[in-house]
Amino acid sequence: AQALHERALSGRRTLHGEDHPEIFRCKNNLALVLKDRDDKTRFDSQKAEQLYREARAGATSRLGLDHPDTLTYEHNLAVLLGNNSEEAEKLYRHVVEGREKRLGLENPDTLRSLSSLACLLEVKGDMQNAKKMQYMAYKGLQLRLGEDHPHTLTCMNNLASLLVTLQLYEEAEPLCRRALRNRERHLGREHRDTLTSVNNLAFLLKSKK
Repeated sequence: AQALHERALSGRRTLHGEDHPEIFRCKNNLALVLKDRDDKTRFDSQKAEQLYREARAGATSRLGLDHPDTLTYEHNLAVLLGNNSEEAEKLYRHVVEGREKRLGLENPDTLRSLSSLACLLEVKGDMQNAKKMQYMAYKGLQLRLGEDHPHTLTCMNNLASLLVTLQLYEEAEPLCRRALRNRERHLGREHRDTLTSVNNLAFLLKSKK
């Protein structure tokens, strides 16, 4: 996949030059592949960050700060930077604000960014705002995409993990079990998201004792 995306980027450069929306999309797609490699190295992460930043800068200049493509690249960059990054929080807040303005609060893309911001706030210790945002994101995704959609399951897992941290085990356990059951059915028992749900349920049951 990486070689194909590199080839696509090279071909687009030949056709369009460097300052074209297709170039920005190709850079974003290549960064996604590098970020999600099972055997990724530090170099892959650094290269992915560089590509996201280039895509974001180009889209901001060519398309505008609140264009959907720009917001997508910002969201992806924030995910890569991680939940301990002040820059990531600023990016998430801008993405949520921009997507809410352009797409509406109930749009799945807006809700996914809201869930990501909630995860970051949880790490920072702002548990009440994190809980409020995570519930809002989960309920919205459940309504718009359905209970079994991968985005809903990710948000469900995020909410369950937050509730475990808050020691709200009775609220968390049904969500943990539902996320695990649905991920096993749709993704398989060995998928990394399924294994994350296994770990979360095991931690919950251990914490309840």
